[in-house]
Amino acid sequence: MKPYATYAAEELALDDMFMRWVQHPDDDEVALFWQTFTKQHPHRRAVVEEARRMVIDCSTPLPGAMANDEMANLWERIRGSLRELDEIKPLQPSIQKVVTWWYFGRTVAAALGLLLFIGWSYWIHRSDKLQTIRSGSAQTRMVRLPDGSKARLQPNSQLEFVQQWVGEIPRAVWLQGEARFSVVHSPKTSTFRVHTSDVTVEATGTEFWIGQQAEGTRIGLQRGTLTLLLNDDDRRVTMHPGDSLEVRGHLVFPLKLSVGQLNKAVKR
Repeated sequence: MKPYATYAAEELALDDMFMRWVQHPDDDEVALFWQTFTKQHPHRRAVVEEARRMVIDCSTPLPGAMANDEMANLWERIRGSLRELDEIKPLQPSIQKVVTWWYFGRTVAAALGLLLFIGWSYWIHRSDKLQTIRSGSAQTRMVRLPDGSKARLQPNSQLEFVQQWVGEIPRAVWLQGEARFSVVHSPKTSTFRVHTSDVTVEATGTEFWIGQQAEGTRIGLQRGTLTLLLNDDDRRVTMHPGDSLEVRGHLVFPLKLSVGQLNKAVKR
């Protein structure tokens, strides 16, 4: 199961099963899953509700565009309404014209602000599409992420991420297989997260590798600091340069890798 207990609201809103729950509440099986999840994780209810509102907002159809004659009639009605304002009537004609245009300009600015907001909402909705990149059975593949960070996929691996990272939205990727990451750090960027089936790895500016195996997920850190969030567990495990760990369910085991072995794994 995906580590939903560690997801931010933006990450939940991108999840297919979460979106289906919000958009198709009559799906009893999916509804039961999320109802059970919120009962088991009451501290995540605020996050779930925020993500639900995001999905609803992005699913609401944008208003249709107005025809040219409708737009012209609208602006004429606005100008007429402005000329009838009590604040404008007592003024001399020359001054009345200036003040009318001032009110009109302010109205236009407000309307443009609304249009920009609608356009921004549409862009955000379009940019929330996941991109999937896979490596072949006998090849590695270098992936450049939206913030300039890099991931080198090992053979038979897959990486998913949103095509645009903006604002405070967590920089998140979903990994299946094995990859080496070199994460760009900037005070203006948010936390970088790698989600696997066993654990979520949080980083700021680091170099590390993650490998999924049948028995668990292995993580090795060469530079920087990592925080591990175990699935369905509130514990946080901090890693420092030279550390290597294996996560199996709720258990964490240290790996006995030498510095040379760790560097070799990270630099592959």
